[in-house]
Amino acid sequence: MSIVSSCSSIHDFFEYISLIVTTTNASCKRRDALAEAQHQDILNKLESGEISGGKGLHQSSSLTRLEDTIWSSHHTTLLRLDQMWSFVLKVLSMVDEDGRGPSQAAGIPVPNMDDEIPIQGRSRVEERTITNLHHYRAEIFYVAIDKICVEMDHRFSEGSNIILDCFSCLDPKNSFSKFGVDKLVRLADIYHADFSDDDRGTIRNQLIYVLQVRRNASFSTCEDVQTLILPVSTASVERVFSAMKIIKSELRNKINDVWFNDLMVCYTEREIFKSLDDIDIIRTFTAKKSRKGHLPRNFI
Repeated sequence: MSIVSSCSSIHDFFEYISLIVTTTNASCKRRDALAEAQHQDILNKLESGEISGGKGLHQSSSLTRLEDTIWSSHHTTLLRLDQMWSFVLKVLSMVDEDGRGPSQAAGIPVPNMDDEIPIQGRSRVEERTITNLHHYRAEIFYVAIDKICVEMDHRFSEGSNIILDCFSCLDPKNSFSKFGVDKLVRLADIYHADFSDDDRGTIRNQLIYVLQVRRNASFSTCEDVQTLILPVSTASVERVFSAMKIIKSELRNKINDVWFNDLMVCYTEREIFKSLDDIDIIRTFTAKKSRKGHLPRNFI
């Protein structure tokens, strides 16, 4: 959001996106027209053989409103607007014909990238011009990319960026084209506590599995790492929420965050805690600071 607010061109772009979404969803008639256009397009493609039918495929979608506090809503709206643009144009044309909306989207002029335009912020007397291509690339696109990089640097430390870069080699797109053994070896060095010396010494030979994965048809349709880890992560999240309901009961509804977090760790990782010796826990707790009471000698 800070990037949008600091760049007027991007801010105006999202204002237009918000206006288009609001105009398209302003009435039941327009929403029905949008859904009918999608439905008819799917039927035409099924009849022509462009797409194949199947359970759960080609479901109708709707345009979601932009939420200022939820950046993911902007991303979702842009993706759906890109997929549904031809249908949105039909609805906006209907609105324009009815004369009940300010939309002129059906007649949006497409600028010629080679045309010369005056440089913004300079006097027209100088008669200095640039092309539309330079304006959109250097003054909007490059500016947005620079601000995104600055924002990412502020949010993530150098160490976090290294870890993210190492994890990026697990991207399954294009048959794991970004896969790199060196990055995974470096990741093992970063998390050295989780790997033995023998594991780190043989990890290069073990990572040749990617050759078999690339030849496996089951992975050919993977487009995102979430496709591989989502079932596991979803189950883990469900277990955590179940634990929350057990720990934070009606009798413990005023528990503070620190204590609640400690209890959650103990409950979710209970298999690890079961393997710990109670005597060792008591001794560690006692050694943290001096106390009035003293342990029996058989504990020391």
